[in-house]
Amino acid sequence: MSKLQRSFGSSKNPSRKYVPPKENKSVAEKKQCPKCKSWIDCEATKCAHCRSTQPAPAWANVFAFILVMALGIWGYQSCSSFLTLSPEEQANQQKEEKFATPIYAYHMSQEFVERELLSPGSADFPWFQESFVTNLGEGRYHVKAYVDSQNSYGASLRSHYTCTLIYRGEDFWNLENLTFTD
Repeated sequence: MSKLQRSFGSSKNPSRKYVPPKENKSVAEKKQCPKCKSWIDCEATKCAHCRSTQPAPAWANVFAFILVMALGIWGYQSCSSFLTLSPEEQANQQKEEKFATPIYAYHMSQEFVERELLSPGSADFPWFQESFVTNLGEGRYHVKAYVDSQNSYGASLRSHYTCTLIYRGEDFWNLENLTFTD
């Protein structure tokens, strides 16, 4: 009987299936367990013999180190200007950063628009989108959005509006311009 017939089975016994030989991994593809000193697969996270957890590969440690360093540099750069300010200036900067944002500008534009509507209780504004607000610098914002509200007859209408706001500090906003278009 030839090797091929032994591997696949003879024609007399067709139920026997071919089983490929097990791969023998070279020593380069194996590592030694630090606890029991037996050879295990390089990708193994636990030793098959003593079940001890294997240390992470060297590339994972290098990646983690680079990630921590990058986050540290980013954190230092974002806080370095803040650390050079006096305590009063830091408090003022925090207040301004808290209230002088596009989201607050959009919210304040809604309040100014509601003051001009016939039925402010029926006002329905869309969810905030960054495309609605443009930062003009120095605390000035331009808002372009719409509102659905009822007119004097009770019909719901959509009105587009543009609004320019100025942040004055300490949560005070001034309306510079408000225009409705249909």
